[in-house]
Amino acid sequence: MLSSDTLRAAPWRDRVNVHVSALGSRLDLPRLFADLEPGTHVYTCGPTALNEAVKAAAERHQVPASQAAL
Repeated sequence: MLSSDTLRAAPWRDRVNVHVSALGSRLDLPRLFADLEPGTHVYTCGPTALNEAVKAAAERHQVPASQAAL
């Protein structure tokens, strides 16, 4: 797993969103997938409930499994 500091320093950091619910940053899955550009990959690392919610949202929006890494 990458640390949030590593993600923020990555060359693709402008395309990274970090959400920490304990800090008041909740992930809006419907908006995320509605705005997703074709070919975009979605990665998630979190509790099982979050990972399963992301997987279900990806399936609802017909994001190929190869583009949704949990």
